Amino acid sequence: MDSFKPFDQITSVDKQHLFLQKMGGKEMDLPSHHHTLKAIQLHTGVPQIIRGQFNIARNMALYSYFFILWAQRCSSRPAVSLSMRCELRLTDQS
Repeated sequence: MDSFKPFDQITSVDKQHLFLQKMGGKEMDLPSHHHTLKAIQLHTGVPQIIRGQFNIARNMALYSYFFILWAQRCSSRPAVSLSMRCELRLTDQS
């Protein structure tokens, strides 16, 4: 069971990342994590409302460094963006 993170550890990497690293996963450090996420860009034709959802997902992915369970939430954000884009497209065609 997860516990409430002590105040002096809130800016530390989530211990589950360290466990996954020991099990053969990728080493995770905040600067490279940020760099990787910053490099993901949308083309200029993407509507602002979708860009906003995209940036929410990127921020959630960034904060997953501190709280790994945010990574699960990030995976649902693209579905929200796709749904919003479909609604925009249907509205444009009406």
